[in-house]
Amino acid sequence: MDHLDKLESRSIHILREAYSEFNNICMLWSVGKDSTAMLWLARKAFFGHVPIPLVHIDTSYMIPEMIEHRDKLAKKWNLDMIYGQDEETLAAGDTFPNGGATHLECCGRLKTAALKNTLNGNWRRYYRSLGCAPCTEPVESTASTVDEVVEELKTGKFANIAEREGRAQDKEDGGGLEELRKDGYM
Repeated sequence: MDHLDKLESRSIHILREAYSEFNNICMLWSVGKDSTAMLWLARKAFFGHVPIPLVHIDTSYMIPEMIEHRDKLAKKWNLDMIYGQDEETLAAGDTFPNGGATHLECCGRLKTAALKNTLNGNWRRYYRSLGCAPCTEPVESTASTVDEVVEELKTGKFANIAEREGRAQDKEDGGGLEELRKDGYM
């Protein structure tokens, strides 16, 4: 068994233990790479069925392809989704794209506050790190297939570019996204 196999086995064990020990458990799913890897591990842990509800906070500004991907997997894998959204902030227009907030204030409202209120039951309904489209800028790439992406990564072209380089939130005040994460941002 190599190192990755051991990590995978340990992760599967932890997921099974958490499911058996906690009555009211859920997993956050941002549809990003990290939470999708967790979802994949949960599928392996429970033999293709995920018995844990997934929580997705939708800012209404998500990149459309992300939402399509989320909905496709939710349907294909029969996932139990809990969908949260700060409808009051959206209705009031107190968001960055509408000019009613900074990037960080917008994330605090549409992601962090929405997550807290979804988890505590204030905003919740069942629904079957890229960020929001207005706050995410692409990195320059000529790759158009998976093989080309892998080849581009091997060249080292992105060696000095941070993982979340295209996120406006981190540029706004030099690391404010980390402060949001401490408060529940995902």
